[in-house]
Amino acid sequence: MLTLVFPYRDASPRWKDIVEPRPGRFIHHLELFSVEDIDDEVRDWLQAALHARDQGLA
Repeated sequence: MLTLVFPYRDASPRWKDIVEPRPGRFIHHLELFSVEDIDDEVRDWLQAALHARDQGLA
């Protein structure tokens, strides 16, 4: 399971679950079953989550 936090709800159908524990903080859960699941989309999400963290948005 990969858990990422964004200041928005991502619309991808790949997320197993998305919760908003407080306004503007969306926790996304992605099931990963193999290394092949870590594709360009997942790498983009990792980069976006790090950027949101660095900007104090997540």
